[in-house]
Amino acid sequence: MGYTFDEEAIYFIYLQRHAAGETPSEGEIQQALEENQQRAVRAWAVDIEIDDPHVAVQMRIEKSDFTDSFVEDRSPYVTWGVDDDGDTVTIRHEAGNSVPVDQVDIEPEAALIDQPEPGTTIESGDELTVDTSEFPATEDTVSIIYNYEGTESDSAALLHYTPDELEHDQ
Repeated sequence: MGYTFDEEAIYFIYLQRHAAGETPSEGEIQQALEENQQRAVRAWAVDIEIDDPHVAVQMRIEKSDFTDSFVEDRSPYVTWGVDDDGDTVTIRHEAGNSVPVDQVDIEPEAALIDQPEPGTTIESGDELTVDTSEFPATEDTVSIIYNYEGTESDSAALLHYTPDELEHDQ
């Protein structure tokens, strides 16, 4: 995704490359935008260009509409620290915004030691520990995903970390 702006509007450009024969139609893209992308709903203009296997979606949002909702829509800014001892990975919130626990998914959830209490926040100094020996065979990454309030499908990755010493074949 890229963006630019002028005195009146913000312009977003999403570029995608699909596998051969799997490029969605313009109608499928429009439907996905309506269902999953709040920016598209607020956009003054949306242009979709398809050049199989490439798709470009361009949106224009009035600057006043964007700035009115910007604070609500943005994910928290956080600096994460990671300690990996081979058996566990400890993720530390080192600085930045507090993160409401009810708005994050920590994956793989089954490997998380001491799940944070619902209704609390992850703040500077807090730690999350993941037991890498409990990873499902299909998992190899610890992720913290932020889910925007009031939407069912808009989210942003706050952290992806792949431990160095994963061995599923023991």
